[in-house]
Amino acid sequence: MKTKRKDIYFFLILVSAIIIATLSWDNINLPFNNNSDYGNQYSEYFTKKYNPLNDNLRFIFFIGFPLIVFIFSLKYFYPAQIYEINEVLKIDYNKNLNNKKKDIKNLSKIFYLFLIIVFFEFLLLDFQNFTTQMDIFHEGLWLTSSNNFSISGKLWTSSYIGRGLFGNFHPAFFGDLLNYNTIGASRFANLFLLLLSKISLLIIAKEIVLNLKYEQYQKIIFFVFLSLLFLSLVEYLDRGEFAQRALLFLVFFNILFFSLKIKNSYIFFTIGLFSIISMLWYIDIGAYLNLIVISILIFFIIRKEFETVISILSGVIVGWLIFYLIVPKAEFYTFIQNTLSIYNTIDMIHGLIYPTPFFSGDGRATRILVFFILAGIFVITLALSKRNNFSNLNKIFFLFLFLGSLVYFKTGLSNSDDGHIKRASGPLLMIIYTAFLYIAFEFINKFKSKNIYIIKNNNFLVFWSFILFSAIVLNTNILKIKNIITAPERIEQLLSYKDEIFIDSNYKSLINYYNNLSSKDNCVQILTDEVALPFLMKKKTCTKFYQMWLNSPIDIQKKLIEELKKSKPKIILVDTESVKFKINQNRIKLVFDFVEKNYSFHSKYQNWTFFHINS
Repeated sequence: MKTKRKDIYFFLILVSAIIIATLSWDNINLPFNNNSDYGNQYSEYFTKKYNPLNDNLRFIFFIGFPLIVFIFSLKYFYPAQIYEINEVLKIDYNKNLNNKKKDIKNLSKIFYLFLIIVFFEFLLLDFQNFTTQMDIFHEGLWLTSSNNFSISGKLWTSSYIGRGLFGNFHPAFFGDLLNYNTIGASRFANLFLLLLSKISLLIIAKEIVLNLKYEQYQKIIFFVFLSLLFLSLVEYLDRGEFAQRALLFLVFFNILFFSLKIKNSYIFFTIGLFSIISMLWYIDIGAYLNLIVISILIFFIIRKEFETVISILSGVIVGWLIFYLIVPKAEFYTFIQNTLSIYNTIDMIHGLIYPTPFFSGDGRATRILVFFILAGIFVITLALSKRNNFSNLNKIFFLFLFLGSLVYFKTGLSNSDDGHIKRASGPLLMIIYTAFLYIAFEFINKFKSKNIYIIKNNNFLVFWSFILFSAIVLNTNILKIKNIITAPERIEQLLSYKDEIFIDSNYKSLINYYNNLSSKDNCVQILTDEVALPFLMKKKTCTKFYQMWLNSPIDIQKKLIEELKKSKPKIILVDTESVKFKINQNRIKLVFDFVEKNYSFHSKYQNWTFFHINS
């Protein structure tokens, strides 16, 4: 078969597989489990009687079927040019590393220069931009739970949380560290986490480039552009593909790269520790990283590297054992119950059906699915191909990163609005950006001139790379470089701002009114989604169920009622006229029925309605 004809057949088969996967999307449809324990939900999953597993199965088939067809087509059309899959899994991933000390030194030099620029970028931020009015719902999710912890000294037993230990209590942890328990401190903490995410991405970019089989000057150029592309995934205004929670995910892949490189049992032990560390970070990230840890264990079992398997399992066991021993048993068991409850109910609480690719008219949703197929093709090609400029170490790293991008996308798959899809696509875009640059470099290499000395001069490249990187990263802030010396003062100002600066006048007057009204209560209970109110009033919540949108499952409503019976707050904020924060009474019907039987109308203040307990 002629090469051109073979390539055409190969392409047509792949396109046909994608068409079949697309046409199969809506036909993958499991029956809905009408579980009465869900309560009354208003997610798309619930109202349309849609099984949450459908999106998972559709996603797996849409990505998996074309990639399986791609692998078999490679084996059929190009058998001499590819490895067998078992060969890839058993390759010596340190065999073809040929980095010279000079290469490492020059790349490290430019890496540290870039690191300084990234740190300067942070110090040059206009921290006044982060004094906007607070999101009384979203910021309340972590501010109120942190406030409960600060007052009671309890974690999961004081708050039913949907994010995780760090995700919900980090303002308290940073507040103690910074000596400021303010909204400004919480926002600075989030900015700092984004800075660490940028640094983690920069380190990953360095390791990827260091393990490319390119000449030194090519590595420097590749690193400049890969770093810029990676850093574009994080924005301090919190509009990037990587949010604060992604930090641990990026740190994990840094450590994974390092562990594969040096093959040290202590490092693999650390990989195992991430099983519990990730669960105490954000519980969604915990689920994702535990799945990746399992896949790493399977990888080393296939390779019969049982010492490494034992090291990782030891990390898993020791980590969970330490956690079990150091926290009070009530906290441990409540953590388990809380986490399992969120896993079991969250899709039904806020699930959005993922749009049908190509036919839904949703460009972002379709584009991301196509990117997954392209990323899979790239990773499979570089893993199976006998001729490319990726080291074996890079091949294995990208296999795990692709797997990580698949599980990480669960966030966007089950809550498929634009924001969540974007936030779930960070790891995928790391692969897409690397693939784009690699293809561009391979194309240029075919036509490059061997007589361009100046571009091969490493000092020249380091200098101009530094200038280009500085201009792009610092952007207009480069003109304010002298302001670096005032950074500590500007940070201190953000930390010390009073909370009143972040809220509008209506909420200020509400807080004053509510504080006077509930002066005899040592706690606050609200039945709206203005979740930050207890924090702003500096009172703990009367029950740990302070997020009404999470409380719709029947068993949660019953527990909320039991805690209300014990705490007996004299005043409850029952309703708001704000559509954004109003709770449909049918959503938590048992709770409202209880309140109506045991409480009566007290007063209405502006947009808010209060009930008092029946004497």
